[in-house]
Amino acid sequence: MTAPNYPQMAHVIPLKQSVHMALKEVASGTDDKDLEEAREKAESKDAEPVDSKIDGESIMILMYQSTVDMTKVFKNASNLFLAGAAKIDGETAIKSGSINKISMRDFEGMVGEYLSNFIVASLMDGH
Repeated sequence: MTAPNYPQMAHVIPLKQSVHMALKEVASGTDDKDLEEAREKAESKDAEPVDSKIDGESIMILMYQSTVDMTKVFKNASNLFLAGAAKIDGETAIKSGSINKISMRDFEGMVGEYLSNFIVASLMDGH
């Protein structure tokens, strides 16, 4: 998979908005007390280093827990992959015939990894 580029913007923006909305929804449902405890634990001298990267499976769980329209997310991801963001064995562009043969579970995994590696990463960088 490759990072999104300008010509793919029409497919990337709805994905980025969906992830942002899901993160906001899930965060707004978190109790202030829980947030304060997590913050204190993170700031503690005894705190163990935490891997701040959200993996693909976790982002998909978060997305499914939100009210984001996952059908639209998958359609936008499919269009993005067909526009060149995903390649078979890192070389051959995915065609619609190939993408239609991917199992739902594998496609969810692809979308989750893409969102984690490129969309969530860019949100965490402030972009």
